[in-house]
Amino acid sequence: MLFISNTDSAILKAALDRMRGFPILTVGESADFLPLGGMINFVLEQDRVRFEINLGAAEQHHLKLSSKLLAVARVVNVGGGAN
Repeated sequence: MLFISNTDSAILKAALDRMRGFPILTVGESADFLPLGGMINFVLEQDRVRFEINLGAAEQHHLKLSSKLLAVARVVNVGGGAN
């Protein structure tokens, strides 16, 4: 698992690009994390921490996420991210 804190989009994209092809779960906390290919993104909604999942990115990295995890997440299937 790799956690990438809220950072510049160019740095974020470079980090996610380096993870391509490896079965590494990527977790972040920025608005563009999922579209750039991140898998789990923490968001603040109504003073609560929630999380979104990019199921397409996880599948692309051959990772299977628990159905219990998916049941409590907001699943956003944006694919594997930018190439």
